[in-house]
Amino acid sequence: MEAIKGSDVNVPDAVFAWMLDGRGGVKPLENTDVIDEAHPCWLHLNYVHHDSAQWLATTPLLPNNVRDALAGESTRPRVSRLGEGTLITLALYKRQHR
Repeated sequence: MEAIKGSDVNVPDAVFAWMLDGRGGVKPLENTDVIDEAHPCWLHLNYVHHDSAQWLATTPLLPNNVRDALAGESTRPRVSRLGEGTLITLALYKRQHR
């Protein structure tokens, strides 16, 4: 994996963007951070947010199969192994009060 600049993945309307420390801790992702195998990040986006949707559709960092999986119609939560990474898709279901 080539190193990625924090500024390349720091989406303004992300739900959260964290650098993982390898010991169970996190810190907010900053534009000056370097993301690599030893220093991964967790980017949590909501595709209904404008900047997140734009980033998902245009970033060269995502392979087409990841972009397709994220843009799919399925709302089924799943974990998929994609190359050297893992795609985790979560769904939020709100219960209707009756």
